[in-house]
Amino acid sequence: MSEANSGSGPTQRVLMVGLDWPAIDAAARMGLDVVVICSSKAWKASFRSHRAEVSPLLVEDQSVIDQCLSAISLAGLDLESFSGVYTTDEFSIGAADRLAELAGTPRMTTNGSVIQFRDKAVQKMSLSGSTVRTARAVHVHDILAFDPASLDWSGPHVLKPVASAGTMHTAKVASAGEFSEAVGRIRGTRAEDLNYVVEEFVTGEEWIADGIIFDGKIEFLSFSRYGEPCLDSLDGGRAMTMQKLDHGMHRVHVERLTPFVHDALAALGALNGAFHMEFFYRPGDGTAIFGECGIRRGGAFTYEQLLAKYSFNIVEAALRCCLGERPDCATVSSPSAVGTTQLLNVPGTVLSSPSYLNIEAQPDVEFARVFSPPGSVVAQGEGHGTHIRSAEALVVSRTDAELEASIRALQEWFHEASVVVPVTQDVAELRQWQRKHFPESAAGDRTYVGLDG
Repeated sequence: MSEANSGSGPTQRVLMVGLDWPAIDAAARMGLDVVVICSSKAWKASFRSHRAEVSPLLVEDQSVIDQCLSAISLAGLDLESFSGVYTTDEFSIGAADRLAELAGTPRMTTNGSVIQFRDKAVQKMSLSGSTVRTARAVHVHDILAFDPASLDWSGPHVLKPVASAGTMHTAKVASAGEFSEAVGRIRGTRAEDLNYVVEEFVTGEEWIADGIIFDGKIEFLSFSRYGEPCLDSLDGGRAMTMQKLDHGMHRVHVERLTPFVHDALAALGALNGAFHMEFFYRPGDGTAIFGECGIRRGGAFTYEQLLAKYSFNIVEAALRCCLGERPDCATVSSPSAVGTTQLLNVPGTVLSSPSYLNIEAQPDVEFARVFSPPGSVVAQGEGHGTHIRSAEALVVSRTDAELEASIRALQEWFHEASVVVPVTQDVAELRQWQRKHFPESAAGDRTYVGLDG
């Protein structure tokens, strides 16, 4: 038990890079003092209306170490006063790692660098001498100038930025023509960063390993699978879904995959904290092919799913790790089927959509969060990502079949219950939409009949 929890000794202070409300709430329960550095934009867009419990140090970009150091200095704080540095923001991993080094607090990796978790090209290179199988890949400094004919393997190929997240600016291409089209879209949306990885396309189910590592040892490990690969969901404009696996029912897969995850983390030098690994798996023959891994908690309601399925709080465990304390990773597995689904709106301007209370009133919905306020513009395209959604729901059912049915019904209900102005300049199409949603305002082309009419 930490000094903060035991009630004796000084309160421990954590420097949190990025606004993470589950972690802020967990720190309060643990008796920790938290100083949050976050961007002004994120703070203004925060979903909480009552934020008196946090007085953040506001910066333009929390991922820039110089801005973090300036904010700390201007607040009159001493880095050595912090017992740990924590982040769950993918883009702030580097800044948090550097701050931990300066503060003399526990680091996230064995070699004192996190670049192998931020740069997908470096990540693949780090695994090249290990037993972990990965897709063939080449690093491309300028994707606009790359010739796909130079590859020594045939397509399809996947183009992905070396340091992005949420499948943003990622494309699957199966021909030279599709490659050119994808590069054209990238030219229009991402001209400021053309540093890419070109990978061979891998088939199989897309699975996830979420867990906690402390002092280089896996303390907690769970497996999940996406309803379909993320890139397929994104390309098809479909909601991303995920289900936590029951380790008892899927013991053969857990036993196969645990060494795979261990070897990958060891090759990458993971030392302390939460991790989120994605890989392709073929259950029939047990083949696992590494995709990518972050040294932070996963998104897509990972925290909520783990709490519902295993009664395990990954946020509290990650905070313990940043303090240099071995977390208690005891779990109690629920017999229920636990999963999550995004809730998407069609492209257009959102006038209204269900509240979190409306969503939670639907069958089997345990918890929900709404991300898009009225007036939000929903768009699809190369810059879209799996983290962009109107809402998300945690769904808990008795069986896998009931979970799938409840998720499908929830998605359909949300779509029907939302009012979205379509993206079109066609007046006839807009009139048709108006008659459906606002019939009282669509009286048609009336004729004036004079003062006596």
